[in-house]
Parts: sequence; structure tokens; C-alpha cells
Amino acid sequence: ETIYSVFLIFLCTIPLSAGTSILSAYLQSVLEFRFPSIARLFLNISTIIFVLIFAEKIGVFVIAIGYLTGAILQLVYLIVKSEIKIPSNVFQFLKTKDTSKTAFKYSIVTIVLIEAISQLYLLFDRYFYNDVSTGGIAALNYAIALFIFPIGIFSMALATAIFPKITSTIRDKDYKQI
Repeated sequence: ETIYSVFLIFLCTIPLSAGTSILSAYLQSVLEFRFPSIARLFLNISTIIFVLIFAEKIGVFVIAIGYLTGAILQLVYLIVKSEIKIPSNVFQFLKTKDTSKTAFKYSIVTIVLIEAISQLYLLFDRYFYNDVSTGGIAALNYAIALFIFPIGIFSMALATAIFPKITSTIRDKDYKQI
């Protein structure tokens, strides 16, 4: 029952993550790279604060609730920074037959599926926890951190240098330069 409850809490983060992805892409397309980068901190900071303050009171739910809170804060922050007015009938497009809106609908479904699949590793970690020898989880965590470290450094440096140039050439419609 506990696992089911934690799973339901993490399921709530999927549409929030999809919205965050869309708003991050929008902000990057208008050359605002700092807001999506700052927004990523909300997940970590929220989870850490929740663990420090509420771990004794709510137990294993603390990480899931901290992550959910961080996802909500992240989405709200990006909505405010993007200055997009969200209409009350935001999901009305799902009922229409227009081809451009249908393509948009399938794009949203694809984004939600990608976000959902990326959340599955949390479940697999918990499912196989008892089958891993002592220290195995920590070793795996350190191995993943070492694997991602150089990729993160190079990809962030490259993205920070190249994305502004690419978006400005797209804005100027300089297809040869792109």
C-alpha cells in the first residue's frame, strides 16, 4: 500500500514535468536560457528541504512529496517567467479535428510518454532493492554520477555556447547559417 501511494504521488509529477519541458523549450526559443536552468534547482532544493524538515514525521513519503512540491514550484516559476497567459479552456483543442491541433495533441502525448518513462527508474530501483548486495546501490549511484559528470559538463558548455547562436539564426531565417 505504501509503494502504491508513493507511485501515485510520482504519477502526479508527470503532467507537471511535461508542462515544464514545454515552457523551458519556449523560453529557450526566445533566448531566455537562465530561467529553465534556475527552474531545475527547485526539484533538488525542495526535496532536500522536505527531507531535512519532514523525514521524521512522514517517513518514506518525504521524498515523493518533496519532489512533487518541487515540480509544482518549478512549473509555477516558469509560467510566471514566460509571461504566458493560460486560457481556461486550455484542453479544448483535444476535441477539435484540425490537423495542426491534432499534430500538437500527438506532440503533447509524446512528451508525456517520455516524461513518464523517465520516472520508471525510481520504481525499478525500489523493486530490485532487496536483490542488490550491501553497498550495491551506493556503488551504482556513484558510477552513474561519474558517467554523467563529463557528459553534463561538455553538453552544458556546448549548449550554452551554441543555443543562442542557433536561435538567433532561426529568428533571422538565415537557413544557410543554420
